[in-house]
Amino acid sequence: MNKYRLVKQENEWGCGVACVASLLGIEYDAALKRLEHHKDGKLDEAPLGLDVHEIIWSLADHDLWYIADWRRPAQFPAGSIVCIRGEAPYQSDHYLLMTPQGWMDPWHNTSKNVSAIKADYRDALPIGTEFIVALMPREP
Repeated sequence: MNKYRLVKQENEWGCGVACVASLLGIEYDAALKRLEHHKDGKLDEAPLGLDVHEIIWSLADHDLWYIADWRRPAQFPAGSIVCIRGEAPYQSDHYLLMTPQGWMDPWHNTSKNVSAIKADYRDALPIGTEFIVALMPREP
């Protein structure tokens, strides 16, 4: 599988999984298994979705070292995973991955029908959202 390819989320809480799958160049299901291992539960179990530390631990399993930064940087290097929140449909946290093609948004079309989810690249973070935290690549 190719690193930084488009990966759609497979369920309502799978945006972080899709970002990890794209970053690592692995299948969505393989990323899901690793992340649920670190969460010690399913995505749809409380707390819903993923916390940043579960993503960081999963990436560390692949010798990729990340740090959570709550200050918005001037630039996001490729490989950065950002959490945003905002107006509907972004009222819950949503993760996007910075790639050489722009932001990989695993639920770009924001369809309410989960089976119609489509991933795509964006030039900027979605309008009406605020930056929450960035998972930034760093040297070990």
